[in-house]
Amino acid sequence: MNRAALEHLLRAAAAITGESTFYVVGTAAIVASLRSEAGIAPVVLRSREADLIPASASPRSIDLIDGALGQDSTFDGTFGYYADGVDFSTVAYAPEDWRERTIRFESPATQGACGLCMEVHDLAVSKLCAGRQKDLEFVDGLVQSGLVDRTILLQRLTKVIAPSEVLTLAEQRVRTS
Repeated sequence: MNRAALEHLLRAAAAITGESTFYVVGTAAIVASLRSEAGIAPVVLRSREADLIPASASPRSIDLIDGALGQDSTFDGTFGYYADGVDFSTVAYAPEDWRERTIRFESPATQGACGLCMEVHDLAVSKLCAGRQKDLEFVDGLVQSGLVDRTILLQRLTKVIAPSEVLTLAEQRVRTS
């Protein structure tokens, strides 16, 4: 995912839903934290999808995003990237106060649409807790690219509500990555 693709997805999501603000909660949220793609590990930018939560959390808007912009849609086939309409349960393992740190992503190219992107440490913590191979590779890329601080990751982990075994494993991953 790159800046132009995220701008396009936000603009398209706004056009089909009539909403203007979306939380960006998957790996595409990293775009808002980057000044440049230079020196960034390729794994950090390899995703073709953006997980979007309409600010209203409207099930109708979520369905519209999935149908018109989702994986294997005409949009995906035409542009090579897509949006998943998701709800807040997608970020179940994020720090409780993650919304307070979102990074506003908008530009003339979003034509009034705005993405509230997860801050990089909150994003990394949620990926560490999810623990899928692709998530761990993404976090390793963040570490290699110098985009996260282990001390902040450990602090943010204390704000996650999750089973103790999930938190213990995530903490171990922070200390060894």
